[in-house]
Amino acid sequence: MQSIEQRLSISQRLCRFFLLFGLASSFAIDANADDSLGFLYNAASQKQWHVLEKIAVQKKNPETKAFIQWMCYKNKTCPASATDMVSFIRQNPTWPDIKLIQENAEQALVRENNTKLAMEWFSNHEPQGLEGMMIYLKAVEAQKGREAFSKEVKRFWRGSQFIVPTQQKFLSLYKSQLNVEDHVQRFNFLIEKNQLHQAEKIIPHLPQDQKALASAKLALAQNHPAVAHALQKVPQSLRNDATLNYLRVKWRHKRKADKEALELLESKNIHFPQTQNMWVERNYYARALLKDKQYQRAYKIASQHGLKEGASFADAEFLSGWIALKFLKNKETALNHFTALQKATSSPISQSRAYYWMAKVARDKNDSAGAAQYLTSAAQFPNTYYGQLAAKEQGQKSKNFIVDQLSIASDQKQAFQNDPRVKLAKQLIKVNRSLSRSLIRSLANSAETKEQYYQTAELAQSLKFIDLSARIARQGMNANMGVFTQAFPVLKESPVHKDQRKNAMTHALIRQESDFKADALSNKGAVGLMQLLPATAKIISKKESLSYSPQKLKGDPAFNMKLGTSFFNQLMDRFDGSKVLAIAAYNAGPNRVSEWIKEYGHPKELKMSEADWIEMIPFQETRNYVQRVLENSRVYKVKLSQSADRSKVVSVNDLKAQ
Repeated sequence: MQSIEQRLSISQRLCRFFLLFGLASSFAIDANADDSLGFLYNAASQKQWHVLEKIAVQKKNPETKAFIQWMCYKNKTCPASATDMVSFIRQNPTWPDIKLIQENAEQALVRENNTKLAMEWFSNHEPQGLEGMMIYLKAVEAQKGREAFSKEVKRFWRGSQFIVPTQQKFLSLYKSQLNVEDHVQRFNFLIEKNQLHQAEKIIPHLPQDQKALASAKLALAQNHPAVAHALQKVPQSLRNDATLNYLRVKWRHKRKADKEALELLESKNIHFPQTQNMWVERNYYARALLKDKQYQRAYKIASQHGLKEGASFADAEFLSGWIALKFLKNKETALNHFTALQKATSSPISQSRAYYWMAKVARDKNDSAGAAQYLTSAAQFPNTYYGQLAAKEQGQKSKNFIVDQLSIASDQKQAFQNDPRVKLAKQLIKVNRSLSRSLIRSLANSAETKEQYYQTAELAQSLKFIDLSARIARQGMNANMGVFTQAFPVLKESPVHKDQRKNAMTHALIRQESDFKADALSNKGAVGLMQLLPATAKIISKKESLSYSPQKLKGDPAFNMKLGTSFFNQLMDRFDGSKVLAIAAYNAGPNRVSEWIKEYGHPKELKMSEADWIEMIPFQETRNYVQRVLENSRVYKVKLSQSADRSKVVSVNDLKAQ
């Protein structure tokens, strides 16, 4: 066994090595990089840091040094110093597993008692664990005083997610700095995050009246049978607590006590939190009232959301505006909501949605010029559902707006190729595809220009990560960087049918269901490219006279695609050729769609538009799904009809390697 002096000697040599061999800008990859990276990976897996030190001294290229640093720093047994790890994070803030490296750096800061570096580091970075918080708080107290220290303790306590032992340790260390309000805020934070076990541990630290309130909240959140008894114990002065009222509405919703939930929601002078969780309840009851034609009540519940930003804000503003326009005929109010949606969002989906409905308002106001202007703005997003509707209403013909080959300046190409992650991703493909994939994902997460998004998607495609390539291109598309061909992969084989319209729908469904990941598995058990439940797949296989096995469903993309397409065609037949209904049924199930037809009517038989019927769907997931598949299918119709696009196709077999 090594002595402590020997272990420290190795640690010190390794630290000196990491200091000496920092990342350089770019050199040629070593001729034996494949073999050496494989050896390095195995050495790192076995935590042979002393072996890696010797190899790194011999290697000249920066990719090897970067790889060794990365593999070591993210491992808790790495003996490197906090200074070295902090330096790596600063140089490579978007590398994979950077949070693991940050946690290890924080632990090194504690071991080294380096309060100076801690203060410098944490001035721009939030601590990732308790050790980091401890060294940071120590530095704050030493350099900024007791008041600043106390303020930071309170901030961490009120808004940090700890496991129970960590929570208890933090409390034991800093209890003297915390008061009742801090504990109340933490309890509410944990309830909001549904961390009920941690929340329960806070109750003993509350005064009697707050204990009663917290116990009632916990009983509601846990669906405890003694809820009524717990509520009776809450002092009258605390019964209008916003979080308590939210939990009461949610509890009643779960028990289908909708009348009582609405009574609470519509009561005067009742406080509710302005949170995403509360919007879930408001959205449900606003749509329930829409179904019952209680339009004014629906609008009031939806419009009082109080949110300021985020996806829930966008949904709330749209629903409020849509109700105001379609059912209350209040054009100005509707325009205010759609304008708020447009100003507070940036994604193509939200922007096109806002502009399209602003055009609807203008048209209802007989403002043809304004309507045309808004439709033009919406049509600037031709890859979106509402952008496509806007273009159609303006009489524009479908056209290919996809960028097949982006023109990239030589210096931008060189800068991308010189990134160590690019070179490592290529070399690791024969060593560990998972590591290669994670490096490419990190490139996408750090992309800031359309050229970077395009090159990253192209890199993923070249390494046969077709699903990842599609996701990266979609990520760039959502960031308004353009629509690249990689976002819409085309499968070379035609195992299903030759009808390009049906083929477009198959591609559209695959893109939304799995993003072309052949072995995709959902948390509900849906499998493969077209996300089929095994029970459904068995039934379809029997109808198609095909042999079935679970392995084939997951491992044979062509088989999965054939079954999925057959299932969709059956849904088309069941719902009289309505794509909207068939797509909705593919996502939510045919029985639910049949219920919606009874409640809202059939899209083809109603005066309302296709868009209105889709917006009536009560499930946000299904509304979004239908719009995304429809927009995908329209893009694929154009792409598949143009022979030039067939030069960049993907083999079904390539999907198996991902």
